[in-house]
Amino acid sequence: MPKFLLFITFFCVSCSSFTSGFSGENGTGETQPASADAESEAQTTAPVPEEVGDDTSEPPCTDDQPPLTQADLLTDQVINGAENQSIVYELFVTDCQGTPIGIQGSVAFDAFARLSPFGAAIGYLVQEGESKLEIDQGQLEIAVGKDLFGNTGDEYGYYQTNDLELSTSVRTVILVLDVSGLSFRPVESQENLEAYDIPTYLSIGDSMPIEKTVKFVINPESS
Repeated sequence: MPKFLLFITFFCVSCSSFTSGFSGENGTGETQPASADAESEAQTTAPVPEEVGDDTSEPPCTDDQPPLTQADLLTDQVINGAENQSIVYELFVTDCQGTPIGIQGSVAFDAFARLSPFGAAIGYLVQEGESKLEIDQGQLEIAVGKDLFGNTGDEYGYYQTNDLELSTSVRTVILVLDVSGLSFRPVESQENLEAYDIPTYLSIGDSMPIEKTVKFVINPESS
């Protein structure tokens, strides 16, 4: 199996490039005296309205706007490398206006981290959000060659579940990831810290991914 980092940079996909400009001095820099007509015109300029309309309504969704993955993290912290550890999320999908829609496809999982042991299997369980009925369970498959945000190459990869077969009435699912005995380390070394945050990323089907930060603490038995 080719070696790769389970990480992506979330903001590289959704960010925009902003530039600000300013104009230089015009003309010769000489100040011309104001004429009487100009002063009169300035004094009779219409005042700025006290209230300016502000349309804060959301634009309507269009066919080319993908749905959005939404997630709530239900795990307070993970003890790195310890047994009986899991990361639990509540997941749902919305359109661009925030209206929940049906869940279709597999759940993809990625993390900005170095995973040890490398390529370790991660077990998962998917339940219906309301009834807690089991939908699917197994081991996450590793997809190598790209990450969740379009980066490609043998060093990129992510995990994914099987395709979920859900009725249209299911609007939320619970995803439980079994990370017992696994170690998630920051990409940049932070060996002296007793706890650190790892950004994790999830997406359902073709929906846009979402970032959720998970707190990892050092296993006292391994120190």
